Amino acid sequence: MAARTLRIVLLLGILSLGGLTTALATETFTLGSTTQDVLRIQGTPTGINRYQALNEEVWSYGYSKITFSIRTNRVVEWHDSGNLRVGLLPGGNTTGAAKFTKGSHKDDVLRIQGTPTGINRYQALDEEVWNYGYSTITFSIKTNRVVEWHDNGNLRVGLAATSMTQTQILSQSATQTTTAASNKAVRQAQKLLRDLGYQPGPIDGIYGSRTRQTIKLFQADERLSQTGTIDNGLINQLVIAKQRNTDEILSALFKPTQKPQNQFRTPVQQVTPQVRKQKSGVITGIWLTPQELAFAFIITWAIGLTPPLLIRYGFLKRPMSPFPSIAVCVLFWLVNLLIFTAM
Repeated sequence: MAARTLRIVLLLGILSLGGLTTALATETFTLGSTTQDVLRIQGTPTGINRYQALNEEVWSYGYSKITFSIRTNRVVEWHDSGNLRVGLLPGGNTTGAAKFTKGSHKDDVLRIQGTPTGINRYQALDEEVWNYGYSTITFSIKTNRVVEWHDNGNLRVGLAATSMTQTQILSQSATQTTTAASNKAVRQAQKLLRDLGYQPGPIDGIYGSRTRQTIKLFQADERLSQTGTIDNGLINQLVIAKQRNTDEILSALFKPTQKPQNQFRTPVQQVTPQVRKQKSGVITGIWLTPQELAFAFIITWAIGLTPPLLIRYGFLKRPMSPFPSIAVCVLFWLVNLLIFTAM
């Protein structure tokens, strides 16, 4: 009896351990989970990037990413490449419909589509975008209800014309017209918007909410009707705006500048006559006029004879030979000429 009881206890223990292991293996994080919860479930991230200005901290697990709010340290977004243990369960706002549609609540989309592979919030645009592979569903943050989608073939979505008012039908028709724009036209509009300094998101040819809002912003800047649609008129307006910007840049770069007045430059015609007048009496390489040369000759000999006479009769007390006397006179004459030349 005791051995049988022991076997039952061991069996129950094994079953409990297996259940605990299964629970741990299937444990998932979700929106609002803390960093500690994610660490316990996912382990150490392969990379961490912090964006203080955006209040975001992004953890990488290979190609997958989890975004936390820096203020709360809780999950606000993720992008799952297949290795995240993430789950999002629906709340009480569900219906029995097999497909979701415009105005469907998040809870109904979760019930129908399951956990999204990625979530991105654009608070300024009042939009939260859920990714299911390459398909996207956009919700209003205020109402938590579907406002638009882009189906790449894996969304269970439907839109019944009988359930809509005439206004809703016209609105859907306009949306479908825009969505049906060719990828080439959407990509061209995105590229032109990027060239003009706007941020339409990736140039992927997909008409999403960010592209639509950027088009409306451009139309508001150009004082156009803010339709957000892509057509030939919008492309033409974008091309014109880009050409105008290019012309303004070229005009600013190559605008001719006014030459400064020559207020610090002496005109040549004012200096040339004076220079030529000074050089008109060049003799033996010394720039003196004949009158100045004669005056220098008289003064030089008058001054030049004085030192020899003083040396001869005042200091030496004896006659000075003719050659030293002439040499001294010539020396003083040359010095005097240099002085005249400098003057």
